[in-house]
Amino acid sequence: MKRIALIVIRVIWRLPYWWGYKVNKYKHIDKYSADERYGFIHQVVAIVTRKARVELECYGVENLPKKSGYFVAPNHQGLFDPLAIFQTHSRPIRAIVKKELASVILVKDVYT
Repeated sequence: MKRIALIVIRVIWRLPYWWGYKVNKYKHIDKYSADERYGFIHQVVAIVTRKARVELECYGVENLPKKSGYFVAPNHQGLFDPLAIFQTHSRPIRAIVKKELASVILVKDVYT
């Protein structure tokens, strides 16, 4: 929990820009492609990962199917799993979230 608090402190000054401008901008799915929208989320996750001072090493990505989909089931023990998955997958991904998270600020904006 301490790491999450430190991440928030390190990136809180960026939140108005991310949420107020970028997230609202990319909500218009008719204007921006999925790759552009995913690129924004990928940049945000890269910044948050760097501010968390976490070095991610991902093995076996080359074994994932290139054309068809696949299912990844993180265990969320450290609450960092969603960020790690976004950071290590270059293709756009979809998430299944519990109902309670669908109303959390920023999560609901990115999820929908």
